[in-house]
Amino acid sequence: MTIHTRLIVGTTGSGKTYRLRQLAAQHAADPTVTVWAISPYNELTDTDHHTSPDGAERMLAAALALVEQRRTHGPEHQPTPHEPHLRILVDEVEQVLRQPEAGRMLLQLALTGRPAAVDTVLTASTHRLDLWPLALRDLLADDTEHLPRPHPYTED
Repeated sequence: MTIHTRLIVGTTGSGKTYRLRQLAAQHAADPTVTVWAISPYNELTDTDHHTSPDGAERMLAAALALVEQRRTHGPEHQPTPHEPHLRILVDEVEQVLRQPEAGRMLLQLALTGRPAAVDTVLTASTHRLDLWPLALRDLLADDTEHLPRPHPYTED
């Protein structure tokens, strides 16, 4: 697992959701990885658990509880089929960040998830300062992938 917390930024049609689907499919047959997703358009239903932004706080709270549980087992969690690596995919994270508590939870996962084998991949259209908790934005500064603007004559 090379990803810990990553941000994928791109305009509408640039392939953000497609990239998340690829990541989910990459781990579909791996029993040592489970994938949870938060998606406003219900496009990531091929994951182990999925919800809309309205259910984000509940899902992120469950992930934080898992991190805390794994911290009691030792400094570095080794994924197994019984206790797999958790990858959380958040599409259009701006919709989740409108809930301040969810933003704090994402920051906490970014800060504490790695030793517990919990990582997050976020997609966004922008880094708007009024939505992003500054600490989370700063943390992701080095792990941001910018997708190119789609060609205006390309369909998809």
